[in-house]
Amino acid sequence: MHRHTERDRLSRLKAELLRNTDPAAHALAAELAACGVDWGGRYRCRCPACWRCRRTYIQQQQRAAVAWVDGLNNADLAFASIVASGDTDINRLGETIAGLPRHNRNRIDAERRADPERWSNVALRAWIEVDAVGGDQIPLLGSSRRSLLPQIAPIALDQPEPTWLATYHGIVYVGGLNATEIGDAFRRQWPLAGQVDVRPLDQSRTVEHNVADIVSYANKHTCTTTVGTIREPWPISWQAAYYSMIAHRRNAFEFLRFGIGSSYDSTYIVDEVCTNGYEDDAMPFVYSSIILPM
Repeated sequence: MHRHTERDRLSRLKAELLRNTDPAAHALAAELAACGVDWGGRYRCRCPACWRCRRTYIQQQQRAAVAWVDGLNNADLAFASIVASGDTDINRLGETIAGLPRHNRNRIDAERRADPERWSNVALRAWIEVDAVGGDQIPLLGSSRRSLLPQIAPIALDQPEPTWLATYHGIVYVGGLNATEIGDAFRRQWPLAGQVDVRPLDQSRTVEHNVADIVSYANKHTCTTTVGTIREPWPISWQAAYYSMIAHRRNAFEFLRFGIGSSYDSTYIVDEVCTNGYEDDAMPFVYSSIILPM
């Protein structure tokens, strides 16, 4: 059986975008075609759909995140994964993504008002991942996912379009709290079973490897739906719809990340998720980590 390479997938996506009537889809196809070709091969489209630019972006984010936790231990950090909400309308999904930073800021601010001494140092940097589920895939989902979906998004067996889900994965500086306390606080904002997962980092691995894996996991853009033990690739029309939607944004990579700093000026905690620089570096590119939940 032929396995599609990253180049194969990109070629199929560009062809699908050109068949689309949306001007944003055509503009994205042109950007993808120019990447690595224009400017004597030096032009970069900086689109999440592009495997070259995604690889460079992940490396840059890994480097920034590792610098962010410099001097910290695994016990100072936690991994957080929040399933926010979803919709069958891809444009309303964009509104959900745009609102995630504000909702998280409101949650942390509420905890700081209630307990400023313990919550003022808590900080977060996170990356948003989008999942898509078709109606025919519902019976094949795991029981917890199948139970959660109807509570946060419209979904039906006979629906013609997928249900899009916004999830963020992040690194939390716990600031003297622990993962359980952070998780309990987030569940006051997202109370459904299976909506919040906050866990300590793997103590058997270095902080740098844990952080690099989280960054890679959150930005993998595999465009697959996990049903049971099988990952089903999205239809190419779903991929075109998703990447066209985020291409409307000024900077798609920025749109899919956010950060919340501590209340204090700290050596380790900053307000911005990363610089706007886009550089290639030597940080190893890790596609995914088996220690993280799907």
